[in-house]
Amino acid sequence: MKKQSNDQSFSFGEFHLDAHRRTLLRQGAPVALQPKAFDLLLALVRSHGSVVSRSDLYKQVWPGVTVEDGNLSFHVSAIRRVLGQSPEGETYIVTVPGRGYQFAAAVRSGSAGGEPTALPGPIQLDQQADGPFLRPAAALVEPVSSQASGDLPVFERWGTVSGNRSTGLPAQTTPLIGREVEVEAITDLICREGKRLLTLTGPGGSGKTALARRVVSEIASRFKHGVSSVTLDTLQNPDLVPAALAQALDLRSEGSESTSQLVTRYLSRKEVVLFFDNFEHLLPAALFLVELLEHCPELTILITSRIVLRVLAEQEYFVLPLAAPNRRDWRNLEALRRYPAVELFVQRGRLVAPAFALNEGNAAAIGEICARLDGLPLAIELAASRLKLMDPPEILDILTKRGVGALTGGRRDAPSRQQTVWSTIAWSYDLLAEDEKRLFERLSVFVGGFTIDAAEAVCADLEGRSLDVLSGLGSLADNSVIRRVEKKKESEQSRFTMLETLREYGLERLEAGGEADAQRRAHAQWILRLAEDQEPKIASPGVAEALDLLEREIGNIRAALIWSREEREIEIGLRIAASLDMFWAIRGFLPEGRKWLDGFLTKRDGGSPQTRVKALHAATHAARDLGMHEDACRYGAEAVSISKENGWRAELASVNALLGHSHLFAGNHQEAERLFEESLKEMGPDGDTLLLCGVLSSLSNMAHHRGNDVRSLELGNRAISLLDELGARFQAAAIRNNTAVTLTQRGELREAAIRFREALIVFAEAVDHRGILAVVSSMGLLGSKRKEYKVAARLWGVYEGHSHFQRGYKYQDEERESQEALAELRLALGPTAFDAAWREGSAMSVNDAIAYCLELCERWLADPA
Repeated sequence: MKKQSNDQSFSFGEFHLDAHRRTLLRQGAPVALQPKAFDLLLALVRSHGSVVSRSDLYKQVWPGVTVEDGNLSFHVSAIRRVLGQSPEGETYIVTVPGRGYQFAAAVRSGSAGGEPTALPGPIQLDQQADGPFLRPAAALVEPVSSQASGDLPVFERWGTVSGNRSTGLPAQTTPLIGREVEVEAITDLICREGKRLLTLTGPGGSGKTALARRVVSEIASRFKHGVSSVTLDTLQNPDLVPAALAQALDLRSEGSESTSQLVTRYLSRKEVVLFFDNFEHLLPAALFLVELLEHCPELTILITSRIVLRVLAEQEYFVLPLAAPNRRDWRNLEALRRYPAVELFVQRGRLVAPAFALNEGNAAAIGEICARLDGLPLAIELAASRLKLMDPPEILDILTKRGVGALTGGRRDAPSRQQTVWSTIAWSYDLLAEDEKRLFERLSVFVGGFTIDAAEAVCADLEGRSLDVLSGLGSLADNSVIRRVEKKKESEQSRFTMLETLREYGLERLEAGGEADAQRRAHAQWILRLAEDQEPKIASPGVAEALDLLEREIGNIRAALIWSREEREIEIGLRIAASLDMFWAIRGFLPEGRKWLDGFLTKRDGGSPQTRVKALHAATHAARDLGMHEDACRYGAEAVSISKENGWRAELASVNALLGHSHLFAGNHQEAERLFEESLKEMGPDGDTLLLCGVLSSLSNMAHHRGNDVRSLELGNRAISLLDELGARFQAAAIRNNTAVTLTQRGELREAAIRFREALIVFAEAVDHRGILAVVSSMGLLGSKRKEYKVAARLWGVYEGHSHFQRGYKYQDEERESQEALAELRLALGPTAFDAAWREGSAMSVNDAIAYCLELCERWLADPA
């Protein structure tokens, strides 16, 4: 690197740089830069024409300090935005890959080139808020009086990073992470769609202010008279908002004119953006803003507030927290790096622990921390600040044991309400009316969201204290406490959710108010009603809707079961878990369902005999499908004993049938047949049709495996006919699949394809992965029968690629037949081609496999072969 110039002033293009006075002027007008950006520019200009290495720049700009690599790139980008291109259309600062940066434009030393003879006032550093920002020294600025004849106030005469327009805000000292989409969307709302009153809403700590500041810096140059900011943290009286605005504009009234009139008259001639930060506690002043908009045609107002203003002109933009990782990505380094919440944690962590990095050892803990904190920037920054004292797993342990209330010690330059997560939430809580506070607390028992009906069922009446839930939900939504989530289907009820950090605070308040026990009981009883109401619908044409509803409420189901276990409400717990029997099985929650059932069944001091038998039946079903034959027999034997003692023939018939299925799965045909006969005897001629069809289906399978296909089809077709009359499409689909296998082996390929297609459509509608994959593997037999061996191998690959859905689900006879068919297929296709097709199938998603199989069915029906 060549020796740097010792000159104190330099000119290049339309700019003049004065090192002594620390000013950058464009055509005589000051341009603001953050101090480090100014130092960086000065270092590059002094070495103009030479490459300056990154390490040398770090030594000059951050002497004796270790900083993260991104700081240098961030400040270079900021300088480039300010300088733009030279008059010749070239970039002032160029990157030399692997070496550093070079200031490429011609530079003249000394005062030549446009330095003004006098400056309007000396520049001083304002160290308020987030960092230093160049602004005129207030004591030396002549205030604008009410008689000003159109002169711009001082803030409009002084430039910033956006050119010759001011934001009146401190420059952001750290990069804004993960907000590119929001910045573009908000900028478009203001600059393209012409929204004149835009409110950024969202819960406390979601990053509204930082986002708004970035937007302001982006749009300032597009407005003739720039942007003025009004910070309202310390203002408590809404009537003083006009005065705060006048102060920001440096206006002073000299006559009888009111402050509101002064500000309105002044702004009526300006094309300007006003930015009001933290407006939620001053809502009555919204009417003053409306009056401003009515009388100032070129005025635009940008606001941050936890509460919407609820005025006609307002456009709300809800600021979501940063995207946080799903559980499946917690241990995936590459996936984690793509989440803005993780990026923020790492970036802020390096500010206090420069050597900190995301790695295999801490990835899972960081992922869980960010998810637990809902992606809230404030909470993540507070958590990351603990890296000075402990590692991510230790931070996670504290969060798990002590909750988010443990996150304290915010920046000294942050408002007091943002020094801790709890103080941020408390600020919002204190703005609520008393009934709104009670509703917020009661809603905190919901996990994963709730509908209006659910809220009314659980929260409306509690121990003689009634609430207007519908009105309260509207207010809580306006206050950014709850948020409506997007529907996946139009038929779904509107659903609302609450950030976990808010929910935790609400639960703490609920405990303090003495309503927690009663509220949790009400919640568990609501889940019980929901589970029992949906149970019969799973055997009806509404099976998909019922399963979807229950899956949306899985968080609430788990919360109710946990409460039942902790409070030893065994009856409630057993009834909930048993009513979800088919839900556990169809939607892939079978191991969890069995765990809940087994946990409650071990508590023999609770639960009525009827409830216990129902739960034992569900536990037998779960153990059977998981391939746990001994457990299935143990549960079933107890259910048989209780049913015999009480003379319950219907229950006895049902349990015997289920035990018969379990023995059939285990290959014990003789015992299975005996139990099916017992079931039919107890059932009688007027027994449960669904149960009868289940027995007929099993007998059909037994006949097929004994080689009696005629009898197998006769029994299967009878069951399908009865189920079709009931409208039980889901139960019929399983038997259609089984009989399609028999038809395939008999060579009736067209009819087999019809049944496969019908079964697959029903299972796909119900999102039953086990059923879907059973059809896929069965269709592999049809592919082999048609001598389409690659298709068959591909279908078997799909099945094997998702085998975790199928544990224990096949009869032993089916498994043996499958292995024989696979061996023949490998021999016919050859190992290399077989393996290639198999890999293609195993890489398919379940949805891709459904589409592929439906296409096959259509082709096979068009060409029956």
